[in-house]
Amino acid sequence: MTFKDHLDSIFVAESEIPEEFRLTDEVHQREYLSNGKMHSWSGEVHEVLSPICIKTPGGLKRKVIGTYPLCNEAEAAEALKAAVTAYNNGRGEWPTMSVADRITCVEKFTHRIIEKRTK
Repeated sequence: MTFKDHLDSIFVAESEIPEEFRLTDEVHQREYLSNGKMHSWSGEVHEVLSPICIKTPGGLKRKVIGTYPLCNEAEAAEALKAAVTAYNNGRGEWPTMSVADRITCVEKFTHRIIEKRTK
């Protein structure tokens, strides 16, 4: 078996991906989180490519699966300021919270994300 034959046996065409693993739509994120709030974004975005190649008539290609905001210096400074304020030299709400309370927060967040995703 040649190397090309071996590659051809590993990778499949998009139509051959089982339905339960196939993305129905690309995810284009147009918001970013800063200071506990979601902010709309209309600037530049970065393409996210699947790490898995698929067979196409033009050879193996990585599929675009979405985009995310490419925030600039102003948004980064705003997010950093919010994080420094929230940390408060180790005396902020999160760093002083018990491990059990942090776990509860993460579980609540996870359940809310799952609810939103299923809608």
